[in-house]
Amino acid sequence: MKKKNFIAVVIAVALVTSSLPVWAMEVEEAVNEGVSEVVDEVSEAGSDKVEEYTVPKTQSEIRLALQQTAESLGKLEKGTDYVPEEAFFIAENEYQAESVAEQYDADIVSYKSGVVIVDLGRDVSEVMEEKSREQSVNSMIYPNYYCDLCTETTLPDDPKLTRQWFHESINSSDAWEYTMGEGANIAIVDTGAYLDHEDLSDNITAAGYTPSNMSSAYDISGHGTHVAGVAGAVCNNGLGGCGVAPEANLLIEAVGNSGGITIATMVSGIYDAVDYGADVINVSLGTMSDLDDSTKAIMINAIDYAYENGVIIVAAAGNYATSDKCYPAALDHVIAVANIAGTGKLSSTSNFGDWVDIGAPGVAIYSTYLNNGYTDLSGTSVASPMVAGVAGLVYAANSSFRENKNSDTVDAVTKIIELSTDGAEYKYGSRQVLGKIDALKAVQYAVGERDYESDYEEKQRAASEENDTSEDEDTPSGNDTPAGNDTPAGNDTPSGNDTPSEDDTPGNDSSGSGSGTDGNSSEVVTTPFEPEKEDVQLGNGGTANYYTGIYFTGKKLKLKDLNLSVSYNGQTYSVKRAKIGNGKNAGNATVTIKKLDTSDKTINAQFKGTSLSVEIYPYPVSKGTVSVAVNSKGNVKSVKVNGKKVKKTMYGVDTLSQNIIFTGNYTGTAEY
Repeated sequence: MKKKNFIAVVIAVALVTSSLPVWAMEVEEAVNEGVSEVVDEVSEAGSDKVEEYTVPKTQSEIRLALQQTAESLGKLEKGTDYVPEEAFFIAENEYQAESVAEQYDADIVSYKSGVVIVDLGRDVSEVMEEKSREQSVNSMIYPNYYCDLCTETTLPDDPKLTRQWFHESINSSDAWEYTMGEGANIAIVDTGAYLDHEDLSDNITAAGYTPSNMSSAYDISGHGTHVAGVAGAVCNNGLGGCGVAPEANLLIEAVGNSGGITIATMVSGIYDAVDYGADVINVSLGTMSDLDDSTKAIMINAIDYAYENGVIIVAAAGNYATSDKCYPAALDHVIAVANIAGTGKLSSTSNFGDWVDIGAPGVAIYSTYLNNGYTDLSGTSVASPMVAGVAGLVYAANSSFRENKNSDTVDAVTKIIELSTDGAEYKYGSRQVLGKIDALKAVQYAVGERDYESDYEEKQRAASEENDTSEDEDTPSGNDTPAGNDTPAGNDTPSGNDTPSEDDTPGNDSSGSGSGTDGNSSEVVTTPFEPEKEDVQLGNGGTANYYTGIYFTGKKLKLKDLNLSVSYNGQTYSVKRAKIGNGKNAGNATVTIKKLDTSDKTINAQFKGTSLSVEIYPYPVSKGTVSVAVNSKGNVKSVKVNGKKVKKTMYGVDTLSQNIIFTGNYTGTAEY
């Protein structure tokens, strides 16, 4: 078997070479400890993002996971969503790495920090499908999904501190009266950095690299250099601008160039950063791929390793203008950061949703770049290191956070970050994120001028009371008078004649007797929205049966949404793989068949490349129902889509035509 050895460390600036260990770890304790356990504990901070995944351990679990993962890969684009002929796995030692590689007839590409990347020589989905049928398989491998850099545009400009408008926006200078980050270690898991940069080199204390296609931590794309500058560029040196934590130590961990970052390299980079003593890890990259559960479990293990060692992870939420989750940002124990524009609005490209924790400025952010240069970049990639820099200030302001690092430390710092906002809503149309980071508040919590424990308990109590009130409103009772005023506030109120009159406002619907109970108090269910399915004759003698019209809900169109099959010579085959173009927006999508569920290569070749057209309609829900609860006077109390309550800011009520007008995560109308 061929084996390509891989190990490298680059030492930068203030450390003596002989005193710096290779970025390695005790794999047995850190990687494999509890890998088969389900993530079942909800932390006090960020509990709304907990998802349960397990790493397969027994032979039956491994074979099932291989089969399910192979099927999920069939819905993705080879070479775009994942590295076609690569896989990775976790190994305790080099001997185990070679043993697993032999089991899959693979060549080892790299082995570092317990993460092994192998070359399979053919598509990983084919290997996984084949191995899932072998009784002897006893080790799991994982697809090496690609990760995206969460940056938008590049706008060159002159290096001036005044161009860094974000400092005033997040109150950096006021926070610096307390600390500028001295002693805190901020790791940048990214494309590396221009290590000799005039405005970075004094703060870079170490640098390493992970992937096999790199020979140093020197950045060639500029992304990592820019991110590092936002978090911790040097201040008061008469050069360029200034980072949020300008006296913090920067630990650079290069995990790939702009087109070669994968889940495996990112996970390895997280382990490395923790082992080298990071307090904060910034991850300005992520993937929107439909990850299999086993791969998510591997990511969670790395994040939990950081969590247990007192290291907080901050990650970019992504730039796809969707509420779909981006990983690792959407995982528990990670602070997900959205992009707030300078106008006080959410950026038009920023991801959003309940899983996003906080916002930070992310448009035209001026920072360090390649060749001692400076430039403006936009995106959640540059918003994330702003929050990471604030987290660095928190660690620096309270020495106990650095001296007693454990999961309690991360919980405390997470509470501080989540509390340290302006409390404002930032919107773009119906999309919204609550709260922009405030550096001053954060350090005041850290030094004890503000009581974060008391304030966090009060925040939780208020949220609980709000939820209790909402639950009470959902169920018609002996007194149907809703509390408060249910009219949608702000721009979500329907305009013109759609605005409810004073008499129709739910806040004014109590009867003179104080009782609203009668036969009209009920839940009204509209007709389900069903896609149109029909047969389409194909030119090669077959018939395609699929949804020619589906309903758009703001999510990317997937193969499973189409229920696509092909009939030929009396035999029906499901479409196992297809390329879908323009599936994110309402309108038309082109679906190109790539593979059927048959081993007959002749039939597969006959239908491969056949294109179909799918119409996408904007409706509130796909293949589901809208439920509306009304009181005795016929006024709307609450709305649910597929049983899930819709926030009142996400819809309006047209009382004249009795329509629910959806905004936000849903579009269109529904009668009630």
